[in-house]
Amino acid sequence: DQHFDTVIACLVFCTIPDPNQAAQEAFRVLKPGGSLLSLEHVLSERPWIQRLQKTLNPAWKPLACGCQLTRDTARIFQRAGFQADTARQHRHPKLPAFAGELYEGRLLRP
Repeated sequence: DQHFDTVIACLVFCTIPDPNQAAQEAFRVLKPGGSLLSLEHVLSERPWIQRLQKTLNPAWKPLACGCQLTRDTARIFQRAGFQADTARQHRHPKLPAFAGELYEGRLLRP
């Protein structure tokens, strides 16, 4: 418990079977003031992209090693107790719309 200063997770929470449990575990092992550095595919805030993501997700998941395009990772982190520091959701301009919605940055364990 409270042993590490930083946890790094890139394209992990969009893929693992139980992201809620993993977020709670990351919170548990971080020291107060510790950072979770993350980059994840997430569900878009734009309705037309959401529809596209939800339509493509069943085919995308087996092709992308379990990655899911429809997770609300920011909410998962918030429920685990993290506070967004520099974390933000944005669209990557060089990725297709359905896979380019990302949540990235630093979250803090208070």
